[in-house]
Amino acid sequence: RDDVFPMIRDKLRFAQGVFGGVHVFTASADVPDDWSLRLVILPPDAPFSRSGTPTTLGNAIDKATEILKNRGEQPRQKQNRLVFMAADADNVSRLKDQVRSVLAWQSIVSDVKEGRLNLDMHQGKQASKGLEDAKEALDRMIREAYKWLLTPMQEARPGKGISEIKWEHFQINPATINRMQEIEQILKDNELLITEWAPIHLANLLRTWFWKEDNPTAGALEVWQKSCSYLYLPRLRDADVIRQTLAAGAGSRDFFGFAYGRDGDRYLGFHFGKATSPILDDSLVLVEPKEAERFDAILAAEEAARRAATTPT
Repeated sequence: RDDVFPMIRDKLRFAQGVFGGVHVFTASADVPDDWSLRLVILPPDAPFSRSGTPTTLGNAIDKATEILKNRGEQPRQKQNRLVFMAADADNVSRLKDQVRSVLAWQSIVSDVKEGRLNLDMHQGKQASKGLEDAKEALDRMIREAYKWLLTPMQEARPGKGISEIKWEHFQINPATINRMQEIEQILKDNELLITEWAPIHLANLLRTWFWKEDNPTAGALEVWQKSCSYLYLPRLRDADVIRQTLAAGAGSRDFFGFAYGRDGDRYLGFHFGKATSPILDDSLVLVEPKEAERFDAILAAEEAARRAATTPT
């Protein structure tokens, strides 16, 4: 393990893509608990088996669950920011053997260069070729082994409670050139990562989880922050997604109104059915449409009364 794991780790390099960080064989304490989306790559001794049968090597779901629920000794708050990648249980032993083969060839080539091993020119070339071939095979095997994308989710219905954590698994094509691009595409296609969000979906979410009869408002920042924490809410790429959704829905009276706080029964900085690009901060309140209509009618009546009072008779 001392030699094998570092070589596999070095080979598992990814562009960050939509992720704020890619964490390869990282202990739970070192995976940040923040607002960024993160890809956590599990070590070879926590592989995934689609059959669900436990392996002698350990279990990807157990390891992923441990990281998902805790950051070191502390409970993890922002669980809906993590996506995991695991090796295939059937390929791990072959992968480790291939690493050992590369290490063996490296040792021979190094000994020849340092003069510790006497080989003629032909044998030296054979050793160098053996190392090249072993490295190529290792690159191929890394792709074949690390092919499982694991995403946690929960189902929830108001009044019905929340399900246990469920794990969705998806296979990455080993032949794909841009693996990060494929990971993003798999997540988007299966609605496990939202990069564009229609206002109707946000309005439905607000209606289901946030707006109440006795309080038809919701803090916009709270909606974003809760989406980062709870596995039954949509996994948004970042805060820009919700900003764009708010701006897209601003011109309509179908989805939500905006206010920047409340004073008694009055909304401050109220907007409804007018194009605007709201600022996502802790003062921004999303108002349920019927409530927004009610307050808009009050403002219209007040404005009409003002005009009547200032119009000469």
